[in-house]
Amino acid sequence: MWPISLAGTAPTWVVVLLSIADLVIRVVAIGIIPGNRRPTTAMAWLLGIFFIPVLGLVLFLLFG
Repeated sequence: MWPISLAGTAPTWVVVLLSIADLVIRVVAIGIIPGNRRPTTAMAWLLGIFFIPVLGLVLFLLFG
């Protein structure tokens, strides 16, 4: 999830919106990534997306 310090500087609706987007990216990744891939490749993409959601998603869309 997003850093705690973001909650003190951004409006509440921004924090909620970013948190929901983060959750949606992670849930959708679980359903899309493993299809027709070797398990090790799928696990690597999932780990990248789970630890760095926005950058991981962009990299997956570019190279995956």
